[in-house]
Amino acid sequence: MADPPACGLTGEQLKKLSGYACSLPYPIEPNSEIQSLLDLYLTRITQCILAKDYETGFLQWDAMLAYWLMLKHPIPKEKRIAIARVYFNICVVPGMPLHVVTAASDTLQVLIRSKKKLTVEDMRLPWKPIWDILSKDFFLSRRQFEITQTSYLAEMSHRFFHPACGEEMLEVMLPSFNGMSLNSILATQYYLNTFLPLSHPTWLPMMMRLWSSINSEMFDERHFALLAQLAEIHVIPRVSDPSRIKDIPDDARIDEHGLPEQGPRVRWAVPPSDSSAKEANFAKLYASRVGLNGAKPEAKAERNGLVWKGLFKDIPLADGGTSLPTGPIADDQASFEFSRLPKVTWRIYSLAKLIVYSMAPDGKPMPRSGTATPFELPVDNGNSYFSLPKKATEPSYLAGCKALDSLAKLIVSVESFFHPSNSGSWTEDLCAFLKYIVFEFNKRWYDELKPDCEVPMNRRLTHEIRRELVLSLRTPALLAMFSVDSDIVANVQSALKSMTIMEPDLIVPAIIERAVPSLEALVETDRTVAVIKALGAISIGLVSRDLYYGGAKYLLQILELLLPGIDLVSKTMALPTVIVEEPAETTEDGEQRLSEEEEDTLVRDSTAGFANWVTSFIRRVILLLENLPEEDPTSNPGGGGGGTSETTVVDSVMDTCSQICVHLSDSLFDLVLDLVYDFATTTVRSNAVRAVHQLVACVANANPAKTLARFVPICVRNIRVELEHGAASQRSVTVGPALPSDATFHWYLAILRGLLCNDGRVVLSYKKEMISLLRLLHEKAVSKRGFTFTGRFLSSLLLMLTHTYPLETRFVNEDEWNSPSFIANHHRSWGRLYSADAVQVQWHQPTPEELSFSLEILGDIIEPVLVELETSIGTGVKHDNIWSNNFCRSLCFVRDALSGIPTLWQEYINDEEALAAATSSDVFHELPEFIATVKSIESGFALNDKNDIRYRQVAKLRERISRFLHKASASLRNKGDENTVPAVLMLISTCRTYLTEYADSRDNYYSQRDVYIEELGLTRRYSGQKTWPRAIFIRRARLYHAARLRWNCLERHRTPLNDQIIDDIVEWTMWPYATVRADSQACLESLTGLYDGIRRRCLPVIYANLTKGTDDDRMKGALYTLNMQVFSKFIMSGPGKEATLLPDCVRRLFECQWNEKPSIQNCASSLAERCLTGFVEPYFLSASVTYPSLQHSVDTLQGLLPPRSSADHALQKRCDVNRRQRHEIQDTAIKDTTQILLDIAESSATHWRYSIVAIRMLRTLVRRDLPAQKAQFVYFLSQVNADHPSLRYYAQRSIMKASRYIKLRTFANRPVDLALLRNRDPLRRAVTVQDRTLAHTTAYLESFRSPIDRKIGRHTPLLQDKVASGWLVWNDDSRFLLPATSKSVLQPWEPLSAEAVAEMRRITQDPAFWESLSAHYVEENHQEVAVMDNLSCVKSIAQLLEEDCFLAVKPVIEKHISDPDQNKQRGAAELLGGLIAGSKHWPTNAQDRLWTWGMPLMQKVFSSTLKTDTLSIWASFLEYVFTNKDPRRLQPLLDWIVKQGLNMDFNAESSFEAVKTMCFVRCLVDTLGWRFAAWTPEFLALYWDNIGSDHDEVLAYIADALATFCKISWRPQVTKPITQAFVLECASRPAEDDIMGVEHAYHMAQFVQLVEKLPSLRETRLTGAKAPRSPYDRMFTTVIRWLSNGLQDVNATSMFQYLLPLLPELLQAAELQDSDDLAGRAQLLLISMCAITPPLAAVRKVLEVLFEAIKSSPSWRIRLNSLPILQILYFRQVPLIEEDMVIKIQDMLSDCLSDEVIEVRERAASTLSGILRCSPRRTILLLKHRFTRQAATVFLPARNDANYASSLRQLHAAILGVTALIDAFPYSMPSWLPELIGDVLSRHAYNPIPVSRTIRNCAAKFKETHQDTWHEDSLKFNEEQMSALATLLAGPSYYA
Repeated sequence: MADPPACGLTGEQLKKLSGYACSLPYPIEPNSEIQSLLDLYLTRITQCILAKDYETGFLQWDAMLAYWLMLKHPIPKEKRIAIARVYFNICVVPGMPLHVVTAASDTLQVLIRSKKKLTVEDMRLPWKPIWDILSKDFFLSRRQFEITQTSYLAEMSHRFFHPACGEEMLEVMLPSFNGMSLNSILATQYYLNTFLPLSHPTWLPMMMRLWSSINSEMFDERHFALLAQLAEIHVIPRVSDPSRIKDIPDDARIDEHGLPEQGPRVRWAVPPSDSSAKEANFAKLYASRVGLNGAKPEAKAERNGLVWKGLFKDIPLADGGTSLPTGPIADDQASFEFSRLPKVTWRIYSLAKLIVYSMAPDGKPMPRSGTATPFELPVDNGNSYFSLPKKATEPSYLAGCKALDSLAKLIVSVESFFHPSNSGSWTEDLCAFLKYIVFEFNKRWYDELKPDCEVPMNRRLTHEIRRELVLSLRTPALLAMFSVDSDIVANVQSALKSMTIMEPDLIVPAIIERAVPSLEALVETDRTVAVIKALGAISIGLVSRDLYYGGAKYLLQILELLLPGIDLVSKTMALPTVIVEEPAETTEDGEQRLSEEEEDTLVRDSTAGFANWVTSFIRRVILLLENLPEEDPTSNPGGGGGGTSETTVVDSVMDTCSQICVHLSDSLFDLVLDLVYDFATTTVRSNAVRAVHQLVACVANANPAKTLARFVPICVRNIRVELEHGAASQRSVTVGPALPSDATFHWYLAILRGLLCNDGRVVLSYKKEMISLLRLLHEKAVSKRGFTFTGRFLSSLLLMLTHTYPLETRFVNEDEWNSPSFIANHHRSWGRLYSADAVQVQWHQPTPEELSFSLEILGDIIEPVLVELETSIGTGVKHDNIWSNNFCRSLCFVRDALSGIPTLWQEYINDEEALAAATSSDVFHELPEFIATVKSIESGFALNDKNDIRYRQVAKLRERISRFLHKASASLRNKGDENTVPAVLMLISTCRTYLTEYADSRDNYYSQRDVYIEELGLTRRYSGQKTWPRAIFIRRARLYHAARLRWNCLERHRTPLNDQIIDDIVEWTMWPYATVRADSQACLESLTGLYDGIRRRCLPVIYANLTKGTDDDRMKGALYTLNMQVFSKFIMSGPGKEATLLPDCVRRLFECQWNEKPSIQNCASSLAERCLTGFVEPYFLSASVTYPSLQHSVDTLQGLLPPRSSADHALQKRCDVNRRQRHEIQDTAIKDTTQILLDIAESSATHWRYSIVAIRMLRTLVRRDLPAQKAQFVYFLSQVNADHPSLRYYAQRSIMKASRYIKLRTFANRPVDLALLRNRDPLRRAVTVQDRTLAHTTAYLESFRSPIDRKIGRHTPLLQDKVASGWLVWNDDSRFLLPATSKSVLQPWEPLSAEAVAEMRRITQDPAFWESLSAHYVEENHQEVAVMDNLSCVKSIAQLLEEDCFLAVKPVIEKHISDPDQNKQRGAAELLGGLIAGSKHWPTNAQDRLWTWGMPLMQKVFSSTLKTDTLSIWASFLEYVFTNKDPRRLQPLLDWIVKQGLNMDFNAESSFEAVKTMCFVRCLVDTLGWRFAAWTPEFLALYWDNIGSDHDEVLAYIADALATFCKISWRPQVTKPITQAFVLECASRPAEDDIMGVEHAYHMAQFVQLVEKLPSLRETRLTGAKAPRSPYDRMFTTVIRWLSNGLQDVNATSMFQYLLPLLPELLQAAELQDSDDLAGRAQLLLISMCAITPPLAAVRKVLEVLFEAIKSSPSWRIRLNSLPILQILYFRQVPLIEEDMVIKIQDMLSDCLSDEVIEVRERAASTLSGILRCSPRRTILLLKHRFTRQAATVFLPARNDANYASSLRQLHAAILGVTALIDAFPYSMPSWLPELIGDVLSRHAYNPIPVSRTIRNCAAKFKETHQDTWHEDSLKFNEEQMSALATLLAGPSYYA
């Protein structure tokens, strides 16, 4: 394995390769040889790239590179970098076909995904090429259909962007942020998150400011993911070392043309500072910004709020869910394009990672708790830590970690939501959070244990942090483990497993204490299943001595208790495999433990009865088998008893049994063998045939020699006896119920087959018996089950003899297993972990004796059977039932023999055969040298020498079999009787076996990979684990062996005989019987993946059976075959791959319409739909585009490859010529296809279904790189007026696409413009914004009020259709000139499309065209708005022809617009809207004529014709014409709407006039966005003046308008709107500075005036039924609607500035009894307010308002209903509430416990209990002392005493306070809690009501919540307290 230095491989790489090689039983090829093969593949790839042969040549060799990577040979780093750069550049070449980009990006991901193999120091990638594509392709226009996958490319390349790119990225991306548009917000965030380098995040404060101002769940998700990434990488301080920016070469700067950028990179000037101090503090700077351990209080609150918002946002409270965040509602504004982005990391995982990587010993530690409640500290002499005031200068944290301290508080506050009685969808999220927290903690913990860890010692995790984390999470995990939801339980299991690895002494005993009583009682099935699953999760702690030395003593007790769980009712099984397979980790003891000698003694004593347990287990398994239900008659033979659930249980039990048997000592194995032997030889059960086979296989796998010695004689003897007595003698060829008389035969044959599973050498001793038995079985077993079982027996025997496989999977190596020391102390090795180089794999390789035996079977058994078969197909043989049975029986024997020798014989392909195969390859029009070939490698084939006589014997037999299969097919094809069908099915199955069973067919690489990945997941302890159980490395060796086998079957050689069989299978796909067709089609589909050229060979035959006159069954078979993906995708990927196949396919497909049979037409429709799914637009622009960066990267890669010869250069030139010829052929084929489709579509005989398919294909064939055909245009225009709506739909979309491409080609300067769909509008000009100031922003917005001076506008670009920058910061922009007065700026269009445009002009100038089109537009349908496709189609025509179509369409519009009918109005709006939108670039004189004619029509409609049912139609019309348009382009319409809006009557008799005007204004506002700001003050004043309008509809519009105007007026408060200033100010200005402007009120004067007026209006409001008509109600309802709408928008945070002064009045309104609507809206607004994260300063103000209302309100209802608002607000915003406010809340609630109204007192107690769960624990004992003292000092006088009521109220207040403290800990037991029950509550249990009732309710709830943990909690009660508790629960005794 040694390699010369030239290979460039490191010692670590060679060591890893050596580990793979040593795990195999055969030598592999030298690495240098495989590296030469890689060089060949890379040479071919570079040649294909230089020849621009991407779609054929490159894809082939890319696939070969992917297969090469499966061989696990390393790639030198320099070469890997060069390959990665080549692939990256392929992905960003403009015009590269999507499937090429997909393939290249997949390979690129494989090359760069390892963070160890490549870093940014090794390789840099440019970001601008991705940005240029992604930014143009993100949002699709109405006429755009194509998308790219650059979003995935950007994410995978992210970490290779140079750290210095950040500032230039911000300059490019940040200006597009527009707070008015959620699309803009989310897109900008996605760009920033995806592109900004994660190191040196100087931009992080800016991102935090943006996040704090946006209300969007989608924004939150990506923000959490970003912070998690930052936190993870910044545990290593040097990541953001400023010096790295200079040290890392900046060599990846490419412009949009693929050329190196010139000039310096954009870098902001930073004020001079002490650079040395800056570099010294950079780690602290970034850590404080990213983690949860910010130094400033506001930073800490902000980060805690981040976690709270992300983790607990979905938890519903008692408000019914109305306080849930409104971010998802705001996200409804986002467009569908965001669903195409790569799925963002789940917020739960992101938050967990953020918390874990924020942990560090960064504070003063608290004393260790030692309990499951992290904040309960030990009490010393009656005093507690919580009762002591903390020093402000020395805050202490749990384990000295701020992040852990915050986490523990959050977990405790939501502890109750983990309990099954209070679970819901939120519980799954919370449990997933636990899982990810501990998983990420373990990952980081073990990373920091590595010697090369770069995390500073003072930032690393400590043992104290680890222990306290487990204590914090243990209680919720133990609560949730009893959930009935499988997902919740799975998350908890994973969390328990990780916590067991962290602190087993805290987890294992807790689970054992819960498990033992549950397993002993077996009363509650769900609870029993839950503890079994939990035991499986912590099993590592039971068996791994290094992890938890004391866990092993519980093992046998648990195993004994698990035995009753082995049944068919409980589907959850305890898997004792953990006994021997669980790995061990080390941990430090957290408490005193026994010595190892003492523990070993306990283990020996406890496991002394292990032999008894083993026998009990085996007997339990046998009992399970005896009680299996009867076999399903419809299942496969030997399928086993029962259905799927029973099979699953049996499989699980047998897996367990197998592992137990493998790891038994000799004596115990003999005991188990005796038990199994006794059962198997004394019992026969037809329902357990499959199960007994598995059971015997378990013991045979462990010790095959002993097992065969016991079982073979009796099995052979009994099988012979049964056969001699008529077993399996009833002939059959189909599966039916098993006959009772055959049961014993099936039983012993299954046992015999179970013996053949391991080590073929042991079976050699029984060679004669086996051969003799095989002959007898073939002769006597004639039933279907009989010969099927016989075939499986033969297959198992041959596999056992000839296959290469591991012999054993014990948890230690073979030499150690047999060592005396291990035998004496094996318990010390339980859970052993191995490194890769320490594992010794024992393999089975066929010995000469085994091969001889195998060949003897083939020669003496199979060849005679083959003779029988050859005779059976001779002439004159009668095909009756006996013949059918004999044929199927013999052929089954041959088939199963073939399936048993996949690795006996190796196939070779010489160069001549490979070259010949290239001529019939499925790769069309490619040079033979560029058709990929595979060189055979060593992979364990038994016979691989062609000169070996044994090799020739096998080859001769296979050839003979193939000849027979072809002859049999020819003989049976014309036999159509029923007796022939089973024979044909068996024949097809044998053909499939013959052609596919080779190499990895039995050790399938992909199946092995899936199993390997699954087992890794099951045994993984932490991410990045290097040591594993030995079985994992054995599985890895099997996978590597399978990969090498897979390599050898990548290219199977098609011999002439193979071709004949393939032809036969194709014929069978069209046979009359459906079952035969289905089996043969499945066979053919599998063959296409193994043999090249099958599709080319099959298609002519398939096409021939689609012609007219073909038999229905054959035609149906041909259609089904063609509909398989291997054929349909191959054909329809034609535009970019094999376009020459298209014409025939299209012609044949459309010829199918002659057959009217419904089943055939359904097949044809399904085929057409599948074909259209994979049909993409053809273009070859990538060959026309020159991309220098790709050329440079290819040159670099070629420099690392062997020098190219002249032959290589010549070959490349030939490839280039061939590619050009292929493109010409494909162009011709596409043109032919287009013509065929046109002929078919235009034919009157074509059915409408086929016409739809034709027009869809024609639309796809409209190309961007070639001009549109005249005939296509004519056909599209004709179908616009088709009767069928689908034809019209696709015709309109086709016109839109074709017209767009004409425009693109007309103004494209280079091929890259077409490739990127870059529209070079002749009127567009790039504008540099020089004056980037706030004054410029104001002037910019005001400019939209004034019409454009046309003289100026024709020379100065003033028109701006799309807002590109300015809302946040300014950037350079693109604007438009006004078109000329009379000359068109667009025409003439490209010359090559002139005929098509002329024909369109001719057709559309005919008024009849528009009459017909409008007739379809005005048809009655369910559309209540103008149809966008209709508008866009008319727009496309108007844009292309300009005024030429105007005169023809005018009378049609005039006709329909005068008709008030809804449908007529919709049609007129669609025609007029399209005309106006398409006139954007008309000459101004033509536009004037359009407006002169159209404006009066619109005024008339808007003024008089408009009705309620047409309002939405014209509103959508306005939205369409104003969207993405400068409003000054539509100046007459703009002026009219503004004028009407400012002069409307809000209180007219009819509300409709005001409603329609306000609707039009709203359309204008929604489409213009912040550009409407110039008119906002006028409209705002008008709306405020009419806020009390008489009409409800008007008030709804006013409320909506107020919310929108607030949004329009929202402005960031940056000193200068430029990117640099904004980013730097976000970092430098204090946190309380409102940079984002969310705390700046924009019309506060009017609002305050109204708020001041509301109390007086309330006093004078009407009462009773007239109350809702009062000015108070109308004004206040409007304001509430406005604020409610605002809380559901992206700027929800800004609503708090209006809510604060309104809160007192809202509380008053919520209690109104005579206006349910107003009261309900007020209450809903109060609750919704709690869900929004407010500015930090607003929290205190809201709380103070609530305090005032609760304390001083004279209305008890206000006090009562304010308490839940306080609790909801507290829960939703607890991280933002400062500790002094928490104390005030508790004091206020304590005072409310004495309220005169009992309802208020009880509500206050409930609120206090809820708040205490989220409160600092240090205040709880203060409350305890207060309430106990109050209860002790209150004296209750006699009932007739004047002070009785007040005293009882005071006593009740004290008791309520005590019960609130108890209720605050529903699932934990603080040390002081028993005192409250035993000394306080018990003393007052017999006081009058309500005291006694409160105490009894508290006691009942206490019992309910603590019953699961009572075995632990009861230990904290003394005897007197237990007695008192019992009295409280039982009540007073009659005899007391």
